[in-house]
Amino acid sequence: TTEIYTLSLHDALPIYIQEVQVNTLDSSARFGRPGTVIVVTKSGTNALHGQAYESLQDNSVVGVARQRQNTFTQAPFLINNLFGFGVGGPVYIPKIYNGKNRTFFFFDFSDYKLRQKTSISTSVPTAAQRAGDFSGLTDSSGRPITLYNPYTTGPAPNYQRTPFPNNQIPVSMQSPLSKSLYSIPPLPTDPNVNPAAGNNWIGGARTYQNRDAEMLRIDQTISDKDHLFARIQKATRLIASPSGTGAPLLNDTTNLTYNMYPDRLGVVSWTHTFSPTFFSEFLFSDSWQYFQFYTGTDANNDVDKILGLPNPFGGMGWPAISGTG
Repeated sequence: TTEIYTLSLHDALPIYIQEVQVNTLDSSARFGRPGTVIVVTKSGTNALHGQAYESLQDNSVVGVARQRQNTFTQAPFLINNLFGFGVGGPVYIPKIYNGKNRTFFFFDFSDYKLRQKTSISTSVPTAAQRAGDFSGLTDSSGRPITLYNPYTTGPAPNYQRTPFPNNQIPVSMQSPLSKSLYSIPPLPTDPNVNPAAGNNWIGGARTYQNRDAEMLRIDQTISDKDHLFARIQKATRLIASPSGTGAPLLNDTTNLTYNMYPDRLGVVSWTHTFSPTFFSEFLFSDSWQYFQFYTGTDANNDVDKILGLPNPFGGMGWPAISGTG
């Protein structure tokens, strides 16, 4: 079966798409699989045509409903903006070339921006804990947890250690790494909640996306029997989303995961008609796609410059740190 969808101006798909064919059975032998999707892009015509569009959702102007589990009285920040334009027609260079009936172009540009905050609740260290004071440290059942000085380990077989007085770690024994880690989470929004027993921070975590795409198609009628077209497409995507369910950190980068997707695509096609029932097509296409994932920013060596850890390979961004509680 072949399903043909002819798209109108109001369809939520790129305006450079003219037709979509979905073949779910008995595809042509030219394809390697029984199910295929064929997307036909628009070409220019003898008349110059163009259109522009924009779709905007902005709850700073028009409010949106809150989720039921949202603890805020106001819905989280959201701006969702999709816009673009397309134009096609004959290639015309004044006093040099008139491509009417022969050479046509179609160009499309689209851009998408998302700025959003999501409500989350989590646990963060208290101000006292950041200063080394764990005198109020308990488990989720309220039972005290004792911290021991690791440098006082006794001999076998008991390996006994001496507790820190009043569960407080002296300033001289606090590591630079722990100070760096404790400096970036926000302070509790409810300091009366035990972070071992419940969430003491409620706030918003931001997410944003930037996507843009351009497409240019050139059609050339060589003769009544020969038709040539070339198409190039370029797209870039940046998606930044919170890593896990932690609170947004004060340096605004170390718990954001960035996903980069640059895409490139090129196509050249030559069709020759021998008779009304027999033709040939030569098609060459090349595509390139690159994925990059990192936490933090790729412009910084956070490992050695901020955390003071060995970084022999010059790794960029923020490392994964686990087991900190």
